[in-house]
Amino acid sequence: MYLQISAPCAQLWDDMAVVTGGRFCSSCEKKVIDFSLLSDRQIIEVIESSKQEVCGRFVNEQLDRGI
Repeated sequence: MYLQISAPCAQLWDDMAVVTGGRFCSSCEKKVIDFSLLSDRQIIEVIESSKQEVCGRFVNEQLDRGI
């Protein structure tokens, strides 16, 4: 799996409402998962188990590389 964000969200993380496991973006009406503290294995599990598109917050070191 290769993590890359081709179209980053313009919404500010700090402006989103806090929910379990991340934040809620009122602009797109989706939960944004905070992947920044998760291991590669945890990230893969969340993405593979999701039945829909996943929105997430990452740190730069987690992106543009294979996991």
